[in-house]
Amino acid sequence: MRKPTPHVLFVDDEPAVLRGIGRLLGASEPTWQLSFANSGSDALAALEESAFDVVVSDLNMPRMDGATLLSEVQKRHPDIVRLVLSGMSSPSMVFRTVPVAHQFLTKPFEPIRFRSTLREAFELRSLLGDPVLRALAGKKNRLPSPPKTFAALQQALANPRASVRDVGSIIEKDIALSAQLVRLASSAFFGLPSRVCTPHGAVAYLGFETIKAVVLSAELMEMFRPNVPSRDFDVEKLQRDAVCTAHLARRILAGTGMGDDAFLAGMVHEVGVLLLAARTPTQLSEVKRLERSGVPPLDAEREVLGVTHAELGAYLLGLWGFPHSVIHAVASHWQPQRSLEPRLGVSLAVSIAARLAKDPETALEEEPLPGAFTLDGTLLRLLGLTYRLDDWRGYARKTTEET
Repeated sequence: MRKPTPHVLFVDDEPAVLRGIGRLLGASEPTWQLSFANSGSDALAALEESAFDVVVSDLNMPRMDGATLLSEVQKRHPDIVRLVLSGMSSPSMVFRTVPVAHQFLTKPFEPIRFRSTLREAFELRSLLGDPVLRALAGKKNRLPSPPKTFAALQQALANPRASVRDVGSIIEKDIALSAQLVRLASSAFFGLPSRVCTPHGAVAYLGFETIKAVVLSAELMEMFRPNVPSRDFDVEKLQRDAVCTAHLARRILAGTGMGDDAFLAGMVHEVGVLLLAARTPTQLSEVKRLERSGVPPLDAEREVLGVTHAELGAYLLGLWGFPHSVIHAVASHWQPQRSLEPRLGVSLAVSIAARLAKDPETALEEEPLPGAFTLDGTLLRLLGLTYRLDDWRGYARKTTEET
């Protein structure tokens, strides 16, 4: 079956910029369909006439700026990937785009990275073939957070004696905040030469004033406003499990150079569940009902949704530009045998940590079924890791008690 031709719309009020993009991609990516618009209104008109996979917009445009345009694209066409390509912009403009843009690129752009980002966007769309499921992840970037997190964060940010460690420790307990702030700190707008992987790193790099502006801005308050409580979804328990998973995954990979990616992947590995709770609480309740009747969790999700929470979460993080190791770990955390790693890496570490965080006494099983709540004894023996299990179980007990 032939793959559909990727179609991307570029929006910029400077014709020279659009011509440059056309020359670059026309020569290097002849199979892509490229369209151009000189204003936000022209872009919205084009979107009504043709189907697009990706919209790439400048921010600083007259009449309708990029943040306003992408907000409209999000409302009207939530399944389209939304990217920003812009020069210097004010912090307030950047913060306005956080809820509506999936990734940020800066002018002048680096051609290889520019093409790579677009390719990844096209590939991500192909992972979830159903436009309804793509729209589920593409709607407003709002995920539920427990109110206690905001109360503690506001109190800490108001305290002149608060340290980076204090603020980072609060943020790392919250999946949604961690994901958004790490994403923002790593974006091209802040020009960081290396990637930020932890909430502490995001706080240290962005600074308290930026953190305060981001977290307390109206857009992000709306983004993270908790939904109506449900007996089928305990956000605070999910956060506790995420914190335990993150710390244990980093310990499992201590000394390998992969610890920070493992921590980040552990923090956000259940972001797909947050997504379902925020967007489709009725379907999530049906999934839980099937689970209580004895249907395996992954089978229940596929029956109700046609996709698993792990796949949805990985798709969302891919849209946000998270590292491939993190995306893969999230996608495979309940199916570690899908991992192609011939050694202990981020995906397997998160898979092990997620099970032990829920139950430090999780049993070993020979070749467990996909999604089983057990450790794969065959795989651990093959990799020579069974001798480390006692240490991991002990650390999981300690971390669980502390959180």
